[in-house]
Amino acid sequence: MSTDSKLAPGVNSGFTLIEVMVALIVLSIGLLGISGLVLNTLKANDSSSMRSQAAILANSIRDNMRANLLGASVGPPSNYDVAYLAPYVITPASQACFNTTCTPAQIAQNDLNNWKNALALRLPTGDGQIVTVANGGVTTVTITVRWDDTRAVNVLTGTTGCGAPPCYSTLTLQSTLP
Repeated sequence: MSTDSKLAPGVNSGFTLIEVMVALIVLSIGLLGISGLVLNTLKANDSSSMRSQAAILANSIRDNMRANLLGASVGPPSNYDVAYLAPYVITPASQACFNTTCTPAQIAQNDLNNWKNALALRLPTGDGQIVTVANGGVTTVTITVRWDDTRAVNVLTGTTGCGAPPCYSTLTLQSTLP
């Protein structure tokens, strides 16, 4: 009796075409799942980046208000009080504050123009509002920044939409001025 490693005639060896096709289908479904996870991660990362940008911009205007306490504490309303959709066109008069002496109100207008412009440029449909409340010697400032976060809202909430787009995300910063 020979110990030959050859198989007897008629015995199948290796994979059949059906087994290969089933393996490719299973692999394809797995790759689709991975690509979906990567897409959701990118959307959430984009939303996180916009939230960081909003926090930077909110802190920026708060720092400007602290540097111009006379302009921030006059009121009500303060020179820094501004609503959503307020115009932010930078005029030559507001730019002149860099080269000449300006009043606290002119500095505040310049700060608001630059802030509103930065919001519109750095965030999709970015806008902001500022509300100040004076109580005794302390001024409380509430800064709210909003932007269109439609793509990420669907991912983070697990819904197919937020109603009628745009779906705004907001960041609110509340602080006191000395």
